[in-house]
Amino acid sequence: MAGADPRAARRPLDSTEACALLRLPKVLQLTGLKKTTLYGLMRRNGFPRPVQLTDRLVAWRSADVAVWAQGRETK
Repeated sequence: MAGADPRAARRPLDSTEACALLRLPKVLQLTGLKKTTLYGLMRRNGFPRPVQLTDRLVAWRSADVAVWAQGRETK
């Protein structure tokens, strides 16, 4: 994204955004990615890592997914 303000991705989150956690099905729906592709991107540091909520439960911060999506936008 040429000309984009790099500080925009680092803006403070409001309380709604800070608390929004997305489970895998919602992340797949929002991104249009398949599970294998998503985990492959994570392995190559091409997608945000999830937050470990419990031993068997992870979720992604909605703000992290939104920043990733904005970085993927084409002209």
